[in-house]
Amino acid sequence: MRFELFRRATVKGQKKYFFNVKTTTPEILDDLWNFFANEHQYFKDYPEIYEKIKEKRPPKPRGENCIIDMMSRLRTFFNWCVGKYIEVSPFKNYSIPEPVYGTPVFITTSELNTLAKLDLSDKPDLAVQRDIFVFQCCVGCRVGDLYRMTRSNIVNGVLYYIAGKTKDDNPRTLAVPLVSMAMDVIDRYDDPKRATLFPFIHEQYYNIAIKEIFKLAGIRIQASSAL
Repeated sequence: MRFELFRRATVKGQKKYFFNVKTTTPEILDDLWNFFANEHQYFKDYPEIYEKIKEKRPPKPRGENCIIDMMSRLRTFFNWCVGKYIEVSPFKNYSIPEPVYGTPVFITTSELNTLAKLDLSDKPDLAVQRDIFVFQCCVGCRVGDLYRMTRSNIVNGVLYYIAGKTKDDNPRTLAVPLVSMAMDVIDRYDDPKRATLFPFIHEQYYNIAIKEIFKLAGIRIQASSAL
């Protein structure tokens, strides 16, 4: 909807534009990519567009890997449409770059303790995400697996889950004994009315929150750090 409103306001002859699977071209996909990359600036430049939208949270900058993921999901949808609504996907002549990941780095036990003890009483939203990150460090799981966890994954102080990376080729249940730091976080956010283990936010915002927490803690991650 935001992309539609943006095109109507900025592209000549597009006053009635709708995103339609039958009329989407590689050129429109290019525009969509640029919109994803620059929406945080468009929010400032075209405030009248966002006044029409119920969602009032300002869009934040998106990294290239995030945009690649969004476009890849859209490509999957268009591939599904082939033979049902369209003859050829616009992605046939549109390439999506491969995501680029940096070298993994690790924080030390001392740095983890610094994060856990960091006073974030004036930033309660960040405090929640800090606690979730501390738990993730304690169990060593991928964020995708973390976000699927519920209270039922915890049995007698042990975390049981099937890692998403192996669930198709070699599914096996992992058992991770929980240290007291991890159990403290679980107890702090225990809520039988919530479907998920913790009050998660979008993964992108979770990553942004973690970076902000590290800055506030004065921790600079070095490639040589080891847990």
